[in-house]
Amino acid sequence: MWSKTFGATLPFEPGANAEEELSLDGARPSETTEARLWRHLKAFDHAIDTANKANLKPKKIPDPRGVKWWNEECTAARTLVYHAPNGEARRQAFRELRRTIKRAKRTWGHEVLNGADSAAYIWRMAKVRKGRANNIFPALRREDGSLAENPDEKLDLLRARFFPLNPINASPQQPDDPLPRERREWDEVTPIEVTNALRSTTNSSAPGPSGVGYKLLK
Repeated sequence: MWSKTFGATLPFEPGANAEEELSLDGARPSETTEARLWRHLKAFDHAIDTANKANLKPKKIPDPRGVKWWNEECTAARTLVYHAPNGEARRQAFRELRRTIKRAKRTWGHEVLNGADSAAYIWRMAKVRKGRANNIFPALRREDGSLAENPDEKLDLLRARFFPLNPINASPQQPDDPLPRERREWDEVTPIEVTNALRSTTNSSAPGPSGVGYKLLK
């Protein structure tokens, strides 16, 4: 069965002594049960490895350092993490590695987008980002040009921008408002129109905000 499926035979053991005679059940005269079991397990493992190499394509494990944005600074930061002792020094090295990777990605993205020769290429680059959602609330700019990163400071800036203490009173009617449109009279909806509209609906459709489905209306 194994040779028909994978095209490989099941040897007793790679490199076994061919001069040693085997009994009818495949056991050697001077071999214990445990030794015979281990020999067959090794042979079975060798048969699986041989069949995989003969029938399956090798799968290359991607190297994270093989990405396009990886640079020498990332390699140096990774080396520092590898040689850093346990404790605060290692945690600091990890933080520096994350900052270096983030900076390398941003630099590579700017260089690629600045060299884009068409708008279609920019949209292809947008797919590289894979649309990951950013859960970090970005910093807000103060009136003096500095950035506010503290959540309480961001709250104060948003409140001052959209809910000022002294709002400007503005009239709903302005001199440059467009002229009002003519009043349009709508024809009354007849029962026949409602019936015809319900005929094109299905009873399995989800109801709207009212919770009443088409089956009940029919």
